[in-house]
This record gives sequence, structure tokens and C-alpha cells, in this order.
Amino acid sequence: PQRSFEVKEEKAFRLSHYGFRSVTLQGAYPADATLKLWFPPDLYSPHRTHAELLLHMAYGAGLSPGSVINIAINGKFRHAIALNSPQGAAFDDYKVELPLTSFAPGLNTITFTSRPIPIERKEACEPDYLGNLLVSIFDDSTIEIPDVNHYTSLPDLGQFAHTGFPFNNLAYGKELGLYVAERSALTTASALALIAKMTRNR
Repeated sequence: PQRSFEVKEEKAFRLSHYGFRSVTLQGAYPADATLKLWFPPDLYSPHRTHAELLLHMAYGAGLSPGSVINIAINGKFRHAIALNSPQGAAFDDYKVELPLTSFAPGLNTITFTSRPIPIERKEACEPDYLGNLLVSIFDDSTIEIPDVNHYTSLPDLGQFAHTGFPFNNLAYGKELGLYVAERSALTTASALALIAKMTRNR
């Protein structure tokens, strides 16, 4: 089925709805896992309003204190999950609240950075065991965006340059049309350049 980055309000959706796939992050410095979401440019985010993320996740046993999953939105740190159970742990719905004010109009990226620390060995010459440095995040985790108001101040050239709003209010420029008044090469090239800028995800 077709996936969409566009957030849906008032209902929890699985991360798989937004194109996320289950992933196991292995090792001390694995690549990040990312979730991309498109927020309407006119979505008003009052203070103390949060998106609720319920993570289905698990991590390995025998990690040292200080092991953590860091969660960032658009490159800015927002939340930490301590991996502090010596026996490891699994959660069906680990709750994380993300302030709506952390999200920008248009495309946003939530980044999950796993930083498990191997347990300290008693003998200096004993090699570290890294096979337990495991963090899994599953795509049946959910995120819910609350129902909020939609309004913004216009004109806003910055908003237009970033998202194409108010002419483009959907990801990828869906339902966007542009009337080209003449057939000259210069006008056509200008129209195509404008469409490209208005429909690209950032």
C-alpha cells in the first residue's frame, strides 16, 4: 500500500503507516533509525500540547549504566530513554511525549540514536563482549497527534519558500495545480522550477 508522511490528527497510527520499518540497532555506534512526518504548514501548536509516541521496543541484557536511546526532532535532542535494566527489557507501549512546538511546518525527521555501553570487564585484558548491544524498535509502535487548530499569519514568504503554503498544503505537492499562461520556453522553465521548489520535501 502507498505510504504517506502526512500526519493524521486525533487517532494513533502505527509507524508503519508513515513508512517506518522494524529495525534492530546493533553495536555501540549503530546507524540511527529515522521516522519522517509531514506537518501541515497551518497547524497551530500551543504550548503543553504533545504528540504521544508509544514504542514497542526491546534492548539487550548486561548493558552498563548510562546506556541510552536519544530521540531528536530535526536534529535537536528532545528525549532520552535509559536502558538501565541489567536483565534487558521489552516494552509494548513505552510512552514518550514530544512537544508539538518541536515540529516545524512541512517535513520533520524524528531520529532514534542508540548508545548502549558494554559492561566493564573485571580483568584489564579481558575483551569486551559486544553481542548484547542490541536495541530493537518495531513498526507497530504508534504515534498520535492531538486535534489542534489550523491557522497562521499571512502573507509569509518564509513559509511559502519552505513549504509552498498557502498554495501547497500537502506532502509532495499532491492536488497542486499550476496554470501556465503562455508556451514560451522561459515561462515553461520558470513554471517547472517553481513547481519543483514547492513540492520538494525538506
